This record gives sequence, C-alpha cells and structure tokens, in this order.
Amino acid sequence: MDLKLFKDTGLLDLLSAHEHEFYVADQNTLEPFMGRNIRSTIRNYKDPELVHQLLMDLSRVDVDVETYESEYDPGQLEITYTPSFGIKSPDTAHTFRTSVKEIASQHGICSGGANPYIILAATVAAGIDGIKNQMEPPPQVNGHAYVPDNIPPGTERLPSNMKTAMENLSNDNIICEALGDEFVKCFVAHKLHELCKETEAKAKGDSDWERNLFFEYL
Repeated sequence: MDLKLFKDTGLLDLLSAHEHEFYVADQNTLEPFMGRNIRSTIRNYKDPELVHQLLMDLSRVDVDVETYESEYDPGQLEITYTPSFGIKSPDTAHTFRTSVKEIASQHGICSGGANPYIILAATVAAGIDGIKNQMEPPPQVNGHAYVPDNIPPGTERLPSNMKTAMENLSNDNIICEALGDEFVKCFVAHKLHELCKETEAKAKGDSDWERNLFFEYL
C-alpha cells in the first residue's frame, strides 16, 4: 500500500494510531495474570514494577503513552499513545508490541498481537475506495452493536470464520491490489494451513492448540 494513493485523493496526510488491548499471562501456566475488573486501579498493583517499567520504558523508545488501564477480561490491559503521521504510526505500533512482550517476559509474563502494517494498509485502502466512489455508510446502530436485533436489516456482516474470511479477501480486488497479489497469495496459503492444523487438532480433541502455537510469539 503506497500512501501516495492517499494524497492523490486530495487529502493532505494520514494521521492515525492503534489502540492496543492485550493480555498478560503467567509464562508457565498461561493463566491470566489478574482477574476481571475493568478500569480497576487495584489491578495495576498486581505487579507494580511491571506497570512502572511499561510506562517508563515505552517513552524511552518514542512511544508517547496517553492512557493505561485494565480492560474487561481477566489479564486484559490497554495502553494508548499519541497518533502519528504516515508510516510512523505502524512503526510505533510494532515498537510498542515488541517492547511490551520483552518487558513482560522480564517479569515472567507473556502477552495474544496483530500486524499493524496490514491493518493500516487495509483500512486506508477501504477508506480511499469509499471516498472515490462516494459510498454511503450503512445505517447507524441504535443500542449495543453486539446485540443482533439492534443491527439494521441488510447490514453486511463480517466473516465469522477463517475460511469465509479468506474467501472474501481473495475476491476483494481493492484490498488485493493494495496489499499486492503475491502477498495475498502467501497470506491466504498460510491461513489455510492454520485451518488444516485446526482440523487436525479438533480430531485429537486438542482445544488449546492455537494458544500453545501462537500465544508466546504473536
């Protein structure tokens, strides 16, 4: 995805940031490091040295932290930082993700990531397509969007499984062009391989294969 395409639409520049929610878990048991209690300051003192090092060290690698708080699920935390222009946004996201994992490992903790470059490229490509074709957004949701009855009739739904998601990606000319056909082919092949691993694991009754395979490294 070339950000020059963004400026070709008449927009001056791209200002963006990623909002990271992540999980911390014991490296040995993989159990959540703390319980469920959203925005509880008490949870921050489960390991105050971890919190202090996260906030201090992230600023040393040019991640300008704005907020830190506990999220809803057990072991879930959230840190946000200031937006950046252009490619610096995913660069910062990559630095953030790697730094958090390295700092957590020093405390006997590990922490579930996504690729910020792919996310931003796909988001920008979809946005540019909407602007160029003057697409109208779907009707607004009244109430909680997680409640199916609140979704307006005819609203397109996101894929609920990997197979459908990969089929949609392969058939989406806008996103394929933005990411590059060769990348998409490799990405889809990789995800289909994961589907095969999932099928094998289910046949063996292994419900933890995904966490065991990806949690520490992603």
